Amino acid sequence: MCANFLYDLNSKKGPNQVGKDIGFITALYPTDSEVVAPIAYKNNIIGARYKTNEGMYQASQKCKQLGDYRLPSNEELMALFYNQDLNYKYVAGSGSHFWSNKQIKVNSEDVAYIMPFHTGAFCLLQSNSSESVLCVKR
Repeated sequence: MCANFLYDLNSKKGPNQVGKDIGFITALYPTDSEVVAPIAYKNNIIGARYKTNEGMYQASQKCKQLGDYRLPSNEELMALFYNQDLNYKYVAGSGSHFWSNKQIKVNSEDVAYIMPFHTGAFCLLQSNSSESVLCVKR
């Protein structure tokens, strides 16, 4: 992370709510920086137990049902990880693993990226697994 900015839109007025008047903007990578400001949907931890392709599709559909929400990119997951203390009531604790919207091919099999929030390091998911869905919007 290069820089992380917190903002409060209503100053001293309360109540302050993350996603409404408090947020963050995270700049990642020292060169070709990507700036993200994801807003996590509260109470959105939904189990998705499918093979990778089906799981990604089902997780994506769950987010779309919420309106303007979608699966987060790898960069948005990193920003949420760095700011998880601010988002604690939105993110289901440090033991959760969350789907990313990114997939790659490994030995002709589609593989999904997930992030365990206790480490912040991405893992590849190749088999059936039950991972949590964290939906975000910009």
